[in-house]
Parts: sequence; C-alpha cells; structure tokens
Amino acid sequence: MLECRIGLFATELESDLLRVGKGLILLLLAAIFGAFMLLTLLALLTVMLWETHRLLALSLSAACLLFAAVWCASLAARRLTSGKTFLAQTRAEFEKDRQAFSRSEP
Repeated sequence: MLECRIGLFATELESDLLRVGKGLILLLLAAIFGAFMLLTLLALLTVMLWETHRLLALSLSAACLLFAAVWCASLAARRLTSGKTFLAQTRAEFEKDRQAFSRSEP
C-alpha cells in the first residue's frame, strides 16, 4: 500500500511540476512579446506627438505602464492566493490511510 501511495505522490508531483513549468515558460514568452509590443506602441505615440505634445505623450505612456503594472500585480496576487493545494490527492490518500490505521488499533 505504501508503494502505491509513493507512486501516486511521484505521478502527481511530476504532473504538477510539468504543468507549472510549461505555464511559466509560456508566461515568460507572453511577457517578452507583450513588452516589445508595448514599447513599439509607446515609441509610435511619442514620435507622432513629438512636435506638439511631447510631455503629454510621455506622461500618457508612463500612466499606461503604471496602470498595467498595478493590474498585473493584482491579478498575480489573486491567482497565487486562490490556487489548489499542492499534492491535494496524495494528501487526501495519506489522510485516509491515517484514519484507517488509527481506527484499527485496539
């Protein structure tokens, strides 16, 4: 029975690590592409308004970046605090085993 539980633990750990690893790689790529796109758009806005409203263009760019940073930080905080428990199925199985063994003792 212990071998079965250890196998479940290893399988669940491998699955969780692969899922998190793939998610982090995709998140990193999305952040890089998003940053390049944002820099390009901000440069375009600044060049378009350079002769007439250069301070307005730069302040709008800074405000947009600040808004995006605060929004992303709040989303990240919400997702990190509302995730599922790490190795939930393995913990549940160990809890069942503990309860079963504690009942069987005289």
